[in-house]
Amino acid sequence: FFFCCGARCIVARMQTEAAKDVTRAANEKLKLGNKYFRLGNFDAAIVELTKGIFLSEKDPELFLVRGKCYMKLGDFKSAISNYQRAYKLDSCQKTGTTLSRMLVAEGLSRLENQQLPEAIYCFSEALLCSPGNTTAMMQKAFTHIGMHQYPKAVEELEKLCTIDNGNFQVLIVLAKIHRFLKNNTAAATCVQRAVELEPNNPDVRKLFTDFKGGSTDLYRDATDCLLTDDYEKAVSILDRAIELAPLDVRFWIRRGVALRRMGQHDKAIQDLTHACALTKNTNHDALRQLTITYNELAVELHSACNYQRALTFFGLAIANEPKVAVLYLNRGDVFRDLHQLDRATNDYKTGIQLDAGNIELRRRLALLYDARGLTFVDERLYREAADSFAEAIHYLPNVPHFILHHGLACLELEELSKAHADFKKVVELDPDNEVAWSRLKQFVAQEEDVISALGLRPPPPPKRVVETALPLVAKYEEVLPADTVKRMIQTRRVSKNPVRKLRDTKLNYANCNTSRKLG
Repeated sequence: FFFCCGARCIVARMQTEAAKDVTRAANEKLKLGNKYFRLGNFDAAIVELTKGIFLSEKDPELFLVRGKCYMKLGDFKSAISNYQRAYKLDSCQKTGTTLSRMLVAEGLSRLENQQLPEAIYCFSEALLCSPGNTTAMMQKAFTHIGMHQYPKAVEELEKLCTIDNGNFQVLIVLAKIHRFLKNNTAAATCVQRAVELEPNNPDVRKLFTDFKGGSTDLYRDATDCLLTDDYEKAVSILDRAIELAPLDVRFWIRRGVALRRMGQHDKAIQDLTHACALTKNTNHDALRQLTITYNELAVELHSACNYQRALTFFGLAIANEPKVAVLYLNRGDVFRDLHQLDRATNDYKTGIQLDAGNIELRRRLALLYDARGLTFVDERLYREAADSFAEAIHYLPNVPHFILHHGLACLELEELSKAHADFKKVVELDPDNEVAWSRLKQFVAQEEDVISALGLRPPPPPKRVVETALPLVAKYEEVLPADTVKRMIQTRRVSKNPVRKLRDTKLNYANCNTSRKLG
């Protein structure tokens, strides 16, 4: 055991001494190579350095000096190979920078010989050694352009802009590539940055003028984004467009529309107001979009019960476009909720004058007049009530409840012919209306007389007393057609105690709000 341990120690000591001898010999070769390099005898230096590398392949200095010798001899390929070996053994920044420059030079040589893939490789290796080598980035981007690899060129140029953000020439190149690729927003951004850096440079001014003339591309891109509901991107595009052409009213209008659809009504109003100011209120599209924005904001405020602000914006919308019926309908709804019924009625009537066929306006007016008539009935002002019900019928002539209310008011006024005509109209529109049938009984004979006169079979005895509202035999044809009479006699039963209170026939006025967007 002790013999084996001693033998191992002796072997290890001999190996250590041998390694030291090899290192000393390699160092001697390195010194001799440096001596020949300083004397300009590069071939002899390469021979000695090669011997040293054969003795020790892990000394980066041997490869570095031999690379310098090859570079002096003009053998750049061998020089680069030696520098790469040295850089792998010791990633020194100085070595990396030198190697990067050599690789750039080799890449340029490849470019001259139209060896584009080899040039790309050289520039890429140069960037691996020195990531901040802007020349390598620029040349690599230009090589990609020569190979029609535009997205890769853009990637390299954008990296270069990150490192050297004050280089307006890079921005010019990048803008031209983006424009070629139809990335108009990115191109406009680059142009704007170039203008900020060098506003008086002729190339920058020329590019700015070209982009300003081509602002239609930005407008088209923004419109496409609006059609796909990508409002944030549309706003971003239009921001750049406005920077390039601040007097182009189209951009202000489009951005106002995008902001409105994003729910940013205040900013939208600012843009659209500015657009109107630029055109001195002569641009119909700007005025229309501003009116729509006022209307949508006012509707939201109304929904939030902020009535006064809602009235303010409805007023602004009406001031812009006083001949739009839906604006008066919406403002009338606000007045109605504020219980200012006279002002609500005036707005609804104005809307009817502008759009006589608007069913929502007619419905609102009819409901208001019907409600007013019911209030007059409560106060026993039957004449005023009858007039209000007549107005309701004027706007919606085929609603049975309105006609019934008018007939009951006429009955109180003892205008029997009008009441009879109203009740007759009600049962024609609504054969199930028991109140109208019961009221008609005041004008007709008993059911048995009518049945006898018509030769009809009497109906089976009901479980409760039946009061059938029928006209007199002599005037029966004036009330209903014969087939309707037969059907009603055979199928209708009317309560013995018909509803007599007018309030029981009141309509439900709660659900009278509809969609109120301005087209």
